Amino acid sequence: GALTWSDLVEDGYGRGLGIVCTNPVYDNSGSFRGVAGVSLLLSELSDTITNEDLGSTSYAFAIDSSGQTVIMPDLKTLSDRVNLLEAKDPAVREMAQKMADGETGVAQITLYGKEVYAAYAPLTAINWSICTVISVDEILQPALINNSEIESYTEYAVKQIDSGMVMIIIILAVIIL
Repeated sequence: GALTWSDLVEDGYGRGLGIVCTNPVYDNSGSFRGVAGVSLLLSELSDTITNEDLGSTSYAFAIDSSGQTVIMPDLKTLSDRVNLLEAKDPAVREMAQKMADGETGVAQITLYGKEVYAAYAPLTAINWSICTVISVDEILQPALINNSEIESYTEYAVKQIDSGMVMIIIILAVIIL
């Protein structure tokens, strides 16, 4: 009686994992006539999601409401899925629970041994949550470069002031003499 999204399914033609969206079809008198459906390969959806060039360390993944990964780099078969609600790291489990509950947020967590920022938001139409991840180092790199430049300019300014002070002292000494 309504628009429905399937769980992950193996494509019938062996092209990988996909999802199916179905919707009932009624005639002008309101009588049920059938179901229209469309399938989408996760590789196509993943390419669309991860097409944004956020940085060299960024990637995206999605989980369903039970915490199971549905989109993830290198997810090829149903057996490759991971339940993030069962992750060893409590911060990852906490973020996964918020994602599964449909919350939006940002977290700093450790994934695969690297500190990352993870921004997540729900995809309410299909009851999933998507997360974009980027390393903390990559986020902080521009600030570190700016800090280095500021330190360089500060050092230059201090040297200029010091040489100016020396010149003033010399001039004052000459005038006093």
